[in-house]
Amino acid sequence: MFRADTARIRSLDPYGAVGLAGRLIRADATVSGIPASVVDIPSAVTAPGGGVDGTACESPRQSIHGLVKKGTTAYHIRAGAFAPGPSIADILFDKKGETKPRIRSCIEGGGTLVVLLFGWDGTSRTDGDALAKRFQRTLAAKSDAMAAAKVDVWGLNRIVSAIEQFPGLAADAGGGIPADTLAMSHNEWSLTADMAHAFKHGKAEDDAVEQIRAHLRSGRGMPVHARVSGQPGSGKTRLVLEATRADDLAPRVVYAANPLVAAPIVAAHSRRTFGARLIIVVDECDMSEEFAIWNRLKRDKKGADLVTIYNEPGLGDETTRQIKVEGMGGEQIAEILEDHIKGSGREEE
Repeated sequence: MFRADTARIRSLDPYGAVGLAGRLIRADATVSGIPASVVDIPSAVTAPGGGVDGTACESPRQSIHGLVKKGTTAYHIRAGAFAPGPSIADILFDKKGETKPRIRSCIEGGGTLVVLLFGWDGTSRTDGDALAKRFQRTLAAKSDAMAAAKVDVWGLNRIVSAIEQFPGLAADAGGGIPADTLAMSHNEWSLTADMAHAFKHGKAEDDAVEQIRAHLRSGRGMPVHARVSGQPGSGKTRLVLEATRADDLAPRVVYAANPLVAAPIVAAHSRRTFGARLIIVVDECDMSEEFAIWNRLKRDKKGADLVTIYNEPGLGDETTRQIKVEGMGGEQIAEILEDHIKGSGREEE
């Protein structure tokens, strides 16, 4: 569990590769204390980019896994086969043989070009460094101004290793969660029918979302537990989804629809070390089940954060934050029902 499917990642089309790379870069930035706002990777891969698919600007320091460099980072993200000879020139130069404008701008400004190659099986960091030197020599041969170019090349294996540091991303990339279970990454969870409708919220809901986020960010290396309770239909699960949608939280989330589904996730976690602490969200989790899961997680040296959802408050301990969700008003319920009816295509009935 949580081992990314290398063959699946290799087969991604340009849209899939850019989307996954963007989420990985933002995740690496946020766990490194770098604001996700510095990362700009549009999903429109056909838009003119001057050789660059995205940037991270004015980063104060390097990220933990090295995807965001100090200063400016320009990203070239390539899906499909890569042949070092012709492909290097294709990445760097336009049809006239000139260095592509955004690549030139990044390098001349002292930034770093990071090339992510989803179809190149460089087996080690050394292979990537050797290929980066080929990029640098190719640039230097074109112009003296490019002689000091900084280039970092990531092959498929290095990309996969970085993805596996974030449990939610690994799950999205075929990370070993069996298809017949109800365990999901945050992205998969957000696409389910119950979660896909518009989020209707007011001050009470916004306050609950902020409480959940603040608690999950408060651990400082120690695991924490949030218990979210409220009457059936009060929107508890949707609030937790929204609270964990933040860039620094979503890549760490695995959602279990009930404690039975959570059991193999907890077991797998004890055998793995992640670069970002896992957040396990367990729905329909009563007090006894919560106690068993949290007692195991908080004693694990690797640590994992836990969010449990149920109608009743739990017992908890000093690391537990109790968050009660109040019932929705009639107007909010009516709006949600209207969205569900529209989504089912039954308006005329």
